[in-house]
Amino acid sequence: MNERPATILKADDWAAIGSSLRLSGRELQIVTCLVESGLDTDDEIARMLGMSPHTVHTHLERMYRKIGVASRSHLILRVFAEYVRLSSAPLA
Repeated sequence: MNERPATILKADDWAAIGSSLRLSGRELQIVTCLVESGLDTDDEIARMLGMSPHTVHTHLERMYRKIGVASRSHLILRVFAEYVRLSSAPLA
């Protein structure tokens, strides 16, 4: 049986990543769905968040341009790279 952990990152970690990458609240919800829930398609994400697949696609395209990536897999890698960067930053 394949069980997923309840969450990969804590809410505070997601908030820090979203802030650092300048993601809107909705963009952060979408990327969280990609990572935490393993949802692969615009349709799956749309159902989970109660929006249209077209809206999900539009948000993804904006995120790609905003953070300089070209695909979902690059987006996920960039999110985790940002998490590592933030986690290793010296405390003030």
